[in-house]
Amino acid sequence: MMHAASLSCCLEMRRRPMVVRTISVLEAGARFGELAGSVHDTKEPIIVEQNGKPYAVLVSPEQYEHLRLAKAWQAIERIRERNADKTEEDVLADVTAEVEAVRQATYERQHRAS
Repeated sequence: MMHAASLSCCLEMRRRPMVVRTISVLEAGARFGELAGSVHDTKEPIIVEQNGKPYAVLVSPEQYEHLRLAKAWQAIERIRERNADKTEEDVLADVTAEVEAVRQATYERQHRAS
């Protein structure tokens, strides 16, 4: 579940045009504390570049949580699309069979190691 602070940050990110700063790896290393504070305070990401190409991105914890949740929802949507033609009972049967297969494989691995 998303915390209220995370939700308000996500909504705020959608309202404001995002200003993205770029900085070199060397400069980022020298000023990391300052940059981390800036990202925390402004909620604006900073792209760290190496040889003029994006290398890493500094984001606030709220932005990271938003990205993590967005990725999870994308996975859920892909699963829904794959199962669109199946009944709820069919999906439950498939999931149950997969869970049992994983349990069996885990059981066999543990007993081979013994």
